[in-house]
Amino acid sequence: MALSPREIERLVNDGSFVLEGDSESELELDDDESSDRDFEQNEDDEVDESDQEDEDNPQPIAAGTWRGILNTNEEPDKIPFQPQRVGFTARVGACKEAKDFFELFFDNSLLVTIVEETNRYANEIIQKAAPIGRHSQWYGWIDVTIQELKVFFAVIMNMSLNEKPTIDHYLNQEGLYKQDFFTAMFTRRRFYQIYRSFHLAPPLPPRDRSLKTRGHKVQNIVDHVDRKFREMFSPKEDISIDESTIGFKGRIIFKMYNPQKPTKWGIRVHTVADSATGYIVGFVPYFGKPTTDSLVRPELPFTSRIVLHLMQKLQSDCGAKGRHVFTDRFYTSPNLASELLLISTHTTGTVMANRQNLPPEVSLLLQIIVNFYWTYIMKRILFYQVKGKQTKKLKKGEILAFKKNNTVVIAWKDKRVVLLLSTYHGAATAQSMRYKADGSTEEVTKPVAVLNYTAKMGGVDRADHYCASYNFSRKSKKWWHKVFFWILEVSIVNAYLLFNLVQEKKMATPISHLKFREQLMKQLIGDWRTPVTKKRPRSSEGDINRMDGLFHKLGKGKPRDCAVCSDRNKPGGRKQSGIFCATCPSNPVLCPGDCYNVYHTLSKYRKNI
Repeated sequence: MALSPREIERLVNDGSFVLEGDSESELELDDDESSDRDFEQNEDDEVDESDQEDEDNPQPIAAGTWRGILNTNEEPDKIPFQPQRVGFTARVGACKEAKDFFELFFDNSLLVTIVEETNRYANEIIQKAAPIGRHSQWYGWIDVTIQELKVFFAVIMNMSLNEKPTIDHYLNQEGLYKQDFFTAMFTRRRFYQIYRSFHLAPPLPPRDRSLKTRGHKVQNIVDHVDRKFREMFSPKEDISIDESTIGFKGRIIFKMYNPQKPTKWGIRVHTVADSATGYIVGFVPYFGKPTTDSLVRPELPFTSRIVLHLMQKLQSDCGAKGRHVFTDRFYTSPNLASELLLISTHTTGTVMANRQNLPPEVSLLLQIIVNFYWTYIMKRILFYQVKGKQTKKLKKGEILAFKKNNTVVIAWKDKRVVLLLSTYHGAATAQSMRYKADGSTEEVTKPVAVLNYTAKMGGVDRADHYCASYNFSRKSKKWWHKVFFWILEVSIVNAYLLFNLVQEKKMATPISHLKFREQLMKQLIGDWRTPVTKKRPRSSEGDINRMDGLFHKLGKGKPRDCAVCSDRNKPGGRKQSGIFCATCPSNPVLCPGDCYNVYHTLSKYRKNI
């Protein structure tokens, strides 16, 4: 590869190279142009003429190998969908209000666990910090109750509807940010007491802090809610598997980064959802190696194991054979398709061209991929490596299809080459309408597999959109706080979807997501109001013994402001004394002489300074 840096820059500007990992880039090289490029091919990369003749005159292919099926009606064998139960599985009559649907997942047993652990952790903090002063945040702590925890969840939900800079702005009792709702539910001190003592699981024994317990702080909630999701709803035939991201930038070893996601930094959650409704029926947070070790089939890659793990849980709890799972290129592979067929499950998804056991012809569709190594100071290319070369091109609208046993691979060129793998669809095509930038439409011939994939893959994305609409996204150093509030959001979304499903069965009008949340907040709060605490009375009103006319003993201590004549708001108005009245309950500091007499004889002593 003897190219000068100037030539490389020219090729980059012309779009002749695409960066590695950029799935949206496309190489557009004509046959004549590619021959003029200054690429030096190795002998192994050259296309032999005999191989080209074999492509023009294909030979009979043995059983179990890939063969072309273009312009044929061949399709994989279909496994009939045999559901044991589909849809909402709880008694419809038992769920009438929004609160009833939410408590299907956050039931009384789960709330009792959270209340017990929160109270335990708060009492541990108080014991370690004893004695507690009047100005301590933990002063006046009382144990949290289940009803108070529900109100706490309602306040968290309302915070997501009313965005403010910090939590303090919600609890501000005066000024521009004052809102009567938040101050009526909690005082600032009480809200922070619950928020900072919030706990979900007991601590581990000192000698059991192994790597396998990395997610123990939230694992009991994950297991409980994940199981409840499948108990209350069984998806239809089409489901999708994708990853969600819980935004978090703290210091944890299992934090992930994906530049192609809206939330780039965070904790990855592998999720399976119903394609028709977006209802999440299962999820597995990724905690690193402990999560990998807990999955089935250790001999397979992680991307295959996580899909099999989710599908086995779904089949175990919901039954039914013949489901059709849609995955993206992160998961899809021929090996995964074969494994899913063994458990009577179809799959369709986009696939990377470098996956093992794909047809050899697919590798000819690879684009030229170049690794560029830049110096960000000089902004120059140091060196580069060519990873592959495109040796076969498809024209726009052209389709290639290959079949092996019950697996079909389809390559279709639109704006770029789309590569799909399916055990459900063949190479059949259908007409689809496409809208142009100017508002006009055009008719496009697309593979049926592409149309079905586009329509059914968005189940997890739909659930993510619901969660992101009213999301409690406050910064926290505790990663498990983020995971819990994500589970809370998903539970609210699933409850909303079930609520509307029941509304449709009753021939009633479905309600909006916002309206459902408003109803849920009101029902969780009920008649709850924060207890009103009387302010500490002033010394002129509270010291009933101040003007009794009896002898009051004086004491001497550290100099403080005089209760009668000191005024810090006036220049030079601050007066201090070391003499105080030891008989009065508040032990006021008084200047000897007039201040002592005024304080013990007049009811409004401050006005007589």
